[in-house]
Amino acid sequence: MARAVKSFSYDTIEDRDLAVKIDSLPHGDLSDVVRQALRAFWATERTSATIDDVYQAVKRIERKIERGVVLGTVASTPEGDPGEDVAGTEDAAANLAGWL
Repeated sequence: MARAVKSFSYDTIEDRDLAVKIDSLPHGDLSDVVRQALRAFWATERTSATIDDVYQAVKRIERKIERGVVLGTVASTPEGDPGEDVAGTEDAAANLAGWL
């Protein structure tokens, strides 16, 4: 196993909460905590969308539409059920908070 040692810094006043938690860790646990935190950060970073990501996706769709690419079809809604077009959007609305 090859080891690499890296260091980082933090402000003892602004990051006091981190200092307290770091100092309370058992000897040898900090490296594991840092590795887990970095993996979680990068996993989240890859799955989170920024406004720019959404904008770029919309622009790609617009370019496809301009080229005549058919992206999908919209089913017509029966006259008797005006709410049918929003059926199933509860889950999407519940997950919207994660995108903000």
